Amino acid sequence: MLRRMFLSALVLAGALSGPLAAFEVHEVQVLPAEPTTADLVTILVSGASGTPCFFFDGVEQSQQNIDFRIGGCPIDSPPLQVTPFAFAGEVGPLPAGTYKVRTILDTEVVSEQAFTVAPATGPCTPSATALCLNGRRFRVEAEWSANGQQGAGRTVPLTGETGAFYFFQPDNVEVVVKVIDGCALNGRFWVFASGLTNVGTVLTVTDAVTDMTRTYDSPAGPPFAPLQDTVGFPCP
Repeated sequence: MLRRMFLSALVLAGALSGPLAAFEVHEVQVLPAEPTTADLVTILVSGASGTPCFFFDGVEQSQQNIDFRIGGCPIDSPPLQVTPFAFAGEVGPLPAGTYKVRTILDTEVVSEQAFTVAPATGPCTPSATALCLNGRRFRVEAEWSANGQQGAGRTVPLTGETGAFYFFQPDNVEVVVKVIDGCALNGRFWVFASGLTNVGTVLTVTDAVTDMTRTYDSPAGPPFAPLQDTVGFPCP
């Protein structure tokens, strides 16, 4: 059984009997897009269903299969409007290898998608509060403050160079951060960030190779100002 970091589901009222074809998976997304053995892998499954009564029964791993299990309700009722669904499971870190994400409705496999986990490189170790970007060289952390309260931002890995943070709810992204290798252009690594918030935010970016650290402070009240630092971190 996979360790369950967080699980979210849209649980719908009503019921309908009908073929499994009425339940369609439109997208399976693996985050980050190119995961390594050090990443906290998140899988998003979304689609639409003509079966309005169903529930997310959790995520399981069996060898190289990662199964999103969905149960249907046994009660019959008149057809209702096709309803969208979205499920998310955090399943990493995973050993290196190729995995298959399967969406299973009751006992039927309704979708399959493969992805590969590569061996990690670089000195940064990711966690629920630390992103590791640009070959795991840079560690990025976020602290928020609002109404006399404060806390650590929670990570949402996206790609090898990009990640995001949420502060209060997993579906409410507050800040997106990118670290780019600009060494060939000006001999520096570039840090970009954009916020969808007016919550006080302090971003801390650390070069895990040199231990050089930069902090970027966005005060509470005004909207988060776009960050474009193209000189902060020198290249080797």
